[in-house]
Amino acid sequence: MLDMTLLKTRLLSFAYISTLLNGIARGAVTFLLIFYFEGDRGIDPIRAGILLCPFAVAMMAVSPISGMLCDKYGARILSSIGLLISAAGLLGFMEINTASSTVYLVVCMVFTGIGSGMFFSPNTSSIMANVPEDKRGIAAGVRTMFMNAGMVLSIAISMAIISSSISPSAMQALFVHSHVSSNDIASTQFIRGLRTAFTISFVFSLIAAFMSYLRGTAPKWEKQGEA
Repeated sequence: MLDMTLLKTRLLSFAYISTLLNGIARGAVTFLLIFYFEGDRGIDPIRAGILLCPFAVAMMAVSPISGMLCDKYGARILSSIGLLISAAGLLGFMEINTASSTVYLVVCMVFTGIGSGMFFSPNTSSIMANVPEDKRGIAAGVRTMFMNAGMVLSIAISMAIISSSISPSAMQALFVHSHVSSNDIASTQFIRGLRTAFTISFVFSLIAAFMSYLRGTAPKWEKQGEA
C-alpha cells in the first residue's frame, strides 16, 4: 500500500518528482536512437545495439563514484548537476540528422549517461537516508514506480510526436526500405520528429534539475514518532 506521508515532505516529494521528470527526459533516448540507427541509417540490429553501449557504460561507471561523492557534497548539488549534464547530452541530440557522425552521437550518449549516473545514486541515497527504517522498502518502491512511470510516459510522448511527424507510408518506406523514391521524404519527416522529441526531453531534464535543486531539508521523522 502506498504511504502518502512520503509525499508530504518536501525533500522526498521533490526527489520523486525529479525522478519522474528524469524518466520522461531520458526514457525514450535509447528507443529513439534504435529507430534512428536501424531505420534512418540502415544499421543492422546487432550493430545498433552495440552503438548504444556508451550510454550504459558511462552511467555504470559514474554511478558508484557519484554515490561516494554524495556523502561529501550532498545529494542536492550532485543530482542537480547530473541532470544538467544529461540535458547537455540531449541538447546535442537536438541537432541530430542523417549525416551525424558516430563519434558525435557517442559523445552525446556519454554526456547523457554520465548525467543519469550522477543523478540516480545521490537521489536514491537521499530518499533512503531520509525515511524511517520501516518505510525504506515502500520508499524504494515508490521511487521505482515514479521512474518506470516516467519512462513509459517518455516512450508514449515520443512515439506520439514521431507518428504525427511522418505518414504511415513514409514510415514503412523508411524502415522496410521500399518505395526508394520516397525515402528522402520519409527521412526528413522522421528527423524532424526526432529533433522535436529530443527538444521536449531536454526541457524535461532542465525542469527536473530545477526541481531537484529545490528539495528541502531532511524530514524529522524521529520527532514525529516520539510525539
